[in-house]
Amino acid sequence: MADLVFNFEIHHGGQFVWNPDLVYLGGSTSFVDNVDPDRLSYFEIQDICCDVGALSISRYHYLIPGGNLEQGLRLINEDDDVVYMCEIHAAWPTDKITLYVEGGEEPLAVEQPFGNEEVANDDDDVHEVGESDDDVHEVHEGGNVDAEGGDSDWLEEGFEGPDFDDDVFGNVDDGPSTRAAPHRPSEGDDGPSTHEDAAPHRNTAADPPLEEGEWIDPPLEDDQESLVGSDDDQPAPAAKEPEFNVQTDMRKPELRKGMKFPNSKVFREALREYAIKKPEFDKNPNWKVAGVQHHVKQALEVDISYSQVYRAKRKATDLVTGDEQLQYGKLRDYAEMIRLTDKGSRVILQIEMENENAQPKFKRMYIRYNAQKLGFLGGCRPIIGLDGCHLKGRFGGQILSAVARDANDNIFPVAFAVVEQENKDSWVWFLQQFSDDIGDPEQLNLVFISDRQKGLIPAIEMLFPTCEHRYCVKHIYNNFKVDHKGLELKDALWRCAGATTVREFERRMQEMKDLDVKAWEYLADINPAQWSKSHFSSRVLCDCLANNLSESFNAMILEARDKPILAMLEWITVRLMTKQYKKMRGIAKYTGKVCPNIQDKLERLKHESIPFSATPAGSFMYEVDNGRERHVVDLAKKACSCRIWDLTGLPCKHGISAIVKNLEDYVYPCYLKESFAETYKEIIQPMPGQSEWVKTNQPAPVAPHMYKPPGRPPKQRKRDPEEPRNPYRVSRMNKTIKCGKCKKEGHNARGCKAGITGETPWQRRDRLAKSAAAQGSKSTKTKQTATPQTASQPPSTRSQSSYSAFGQTASQPAPNNRSEAATQPATRSKANCQVHLLGVGGLKAESFNQLVERARMQLARARMQLAKAPKVLNDNLEDVKVSTTFLL
Repeated sequence: MADLVFNFEIHHGGQFVWNPDLVYLGGSTSFVDNVDPDRLSYFEIQDICCDVGALSISRYHYLIPGGNLEQGLRLINEDDDVVYMCEIHAAWPTDKITLYVEGGEEPLAVEQPFGNEEVANDDDDVHEVGESDDDVHEVHEGGNVDAEGGDSDWLEEGFEGPDFDDDVFGNVDDGPSTRAAPHRPSEGDDGPSTHEDAAPHRNTAADPPLEEGEWIDPPLEDDQESLVGSDDDQPAPAAKEPEFNVQTDMRKPELRKGMKFPNSKVFREALREYAIKKPEFDKNPNWKVAGVQHHVKQALEVDISYSQVYRAKRKATDLVTGDEQLQYGKLRDYAEMIRLTDKGSRVILQIEMENENAQPKFKRMYIRYNAQKLGFLGGCRPIIGLDGCHLKGRFGGQILSAVARDANDNIFPVAFAVVEQENKDSWVWFLQQFSDDIGDPEQLNLVFISDRQKGLIPAIEMLFPTCEHRYCVKHIYNNFKVDHKGLELKDALWRCAGATTVREFERRMQEMKDLDVKAWEYLADINPAQWSKSHFSSRVLCDCLANNLSESFNAMILEARDKPILAMLEWITVRLMTKQYKKMRGIAKYTGKVCPNIQDKLERLKHESIPFSATPAGSFMYEVDNGRERHVVDLAKKACSCRIWDLTGLPCKHGISAIVKNLEDYVYPCYLKESFAETYKEIIQPMPGQSEWVKTNQPAPVAPHMYKPPGRPPKQRKRDPEEPRNPYRVSRMNKTIKCGKCKKEGHNARGCKAGITGETPWQRRDRLAKSAAAQGSKSTKTKQTATPQTASQPPSTRSQSSYSAFGQTASQPAPNNRSEAATQPATRSKANCQVHLLGVGGLKAESFNQLVERARMQLARARMQLAKAPKVLNDNLEDVKVSTTFLL
């Protein structure tokens, strides 16, 4: 920090007050610039604060960068705190340090006794805040205040604020800490704050200032007991520390300073229950495990493991949302409450039993509210999107939905069901319930659109053979591109699907055939009435090619799909209820004739109709062309030869060019404001809480059988490579991947082959064990071979001859015994390469040249052994080279 200087912003002469948030009231602000952090100490800060007007007996706090007064204040007690303050500010891009000085002896607080007695204060500073009862509540923290004339609404409302939503362990006291967040008064506070070093803390004129490390005994539960039987001549009895009762206090534990526990196990259980039952997870259910772990470490200075936080969050979530397994037992009561509160609704609960004496097991549940049925039959077009989506809870399952389209081209959920799996049996059951509930689809001339997956096609063919069933073109293309890839084929397929006349469809199919015959054969096998606009019926007034209706509904309930079943159903109900009410209020304020989205479409069509010119041919008959195409428009029938007007119910660009004025008069009634209002005229009735539900007194169903697929369940849908990506996120496509291990391009660290021998771990262990055993036996044989000597030559002579063969002079000393002669060459080669055998025996019969040739052969053989040997032998290569060099 040689070149770093800080600027101090010092607040002094004021007091910390809860009102209801922590604020610093009164006093003044001074600034001190160019403070060298290397010369700072506790006494230096004390001198700086005294120079600007602060009292000598004060408590000094600094505010961490980016923090607030409630959680960002840190007390300065010693030089280590000053060093930490400088380090944390040096890490931030700021040179300002904010200091708060608590002047006088202690922070200000007022305590008013019971009854009409007057407040007796020995400190004159108290009267500076206010002598009337109206001002008492502004500076009071904890205790009992009876200010009849004051505004104390914030006291009655409690002190839970947004800044404490992330505080898992809340007001748990784990001893004094110089970096603890300031204690905030709560409804359960019966006495002074338990943080001695946190700012601010309660004190009265009669209480002595706290010293470092001291603790204050908590006050009595009832302050009136101290007023009864008091005697000035006798000392007051010491306050009794509270004790934790396992039988009664474990249900809703309240932890206080000085509380006694029977043992450490009970304390840990109470602390765990206290942390789980805090309402933070109810307010912030999406708080990540890593975030909780970091918060606990920063706020409480407690290092807990990732698994501990995960289990704690799991228990807290179960307490907030309810246990998943127990919620199935409440579905009968839930269904009965829907029938009672929302008249006209339909709820079907299907259970299964293995035998007559077995407990019923949940299988399926169908739900349709009264407002959904009336809205669909009253103002929606007769088209239903069918689709299913997976549930991400413990017991799995899927949601099957039937979604319609309202007058504003928005989704309108009609009915949904929770089933075990998406298959033919579940779809047949769902469609049967839907038909019995809404009406016969064949009589209502309903049109279904689906993704033709998992038994949906045979279910519709079996139940409603005459109903029109359209296929989602997007799902057709997903299957089409498996064998027929390419952008040209993709565009050709969508041109075939978007053709509005039969002749145009035939031309587009011929283009497809010219591109790829097999691709044309694939599409020719699918009935064009199920995927091309040219063969769609015009009674639906909807030309959608994709099943975006159901996909939008699945995305709408995405947040609820990982909740337990009862919490999920209530979440969906509240969402539908809110949506129904907002739409009803919104259309009541709307002044247009057609719905907003439809009006926007008409404006775009007006712009597209500019190149066309209309030539009148008779009464309301026009010929429209732009030089490239020509169409016939009949305004009386609201029709055009392009069939777009017939398919959508909206004037096409050709028809708009022939309409002189009042374009909205040629729109079909299904898009008018009245149709939208008819759809949302009813509301979904609210439902009371579970404590007021009617008991059916029927056997409660248990959780269903879990159909768990292999692997971890995915949290998000796998996106298609051709789906639009997030525009604010940089794609890694077409970028060269570089490995983090070997630093080479073309692969990442997970696919890196560096250091991999291609053998399994047990094969590698077996190979290394055999290699170690072989090396051990080889060393034993080497020592045994080096020990024997021939009888034709004395030991001293043979040893001397051996050393002279290696170029050693006669004056060099020879080994004294056989063990030295045998051990010295053996220790020269740790790799067991046998080069040391050249110095033992056989020198009489061989010449020096033969010996050199033999040494070269031994060296080549040793190098081959080193190439095949494990990496451990590479360390001994230098020893072999030294021995060989000495020989040559």
